[in-house]
Amino acid sequence: MKYTTLISGSNSELAFDTIQQLSKKNKLVLITSNKQKLLKKIKSLKILIIEQSYDKIENINAYLEKKKIKINSIIHFNGVHGFDNIQNISKDKFDFFFNANCF
Repeated sequence: MKYTTLISGSNSELAFDTIQQLSKKNKLVLITSNKQKLLKKIKSLKILIIEQSYDKIENINAYLEKKKIKINSIIHFNGVHGFDNIQNISKDKFDFFFNANCF
């Protein structure tokens, strides 16, 4: 049985390596903000790409239901990145990173 994996933030190099590996065994649904860039990388892979216009989870869910696609797993590569010593991170900065990456 093939599983279907939803991957967001699919333009990063880490995401692309993951896409290449998972595409051998899984069906993939990718969410991207740059479809043209992604298409250049995945020329030979048969993958459903959802463009950024489906930016709300309700829209993505409705789209997947309409296409009768059941998602078995999700990998999320989007996020805000920053590096610092834990002693130097203010509560506001920590809250910003946490909220951006988790909510």
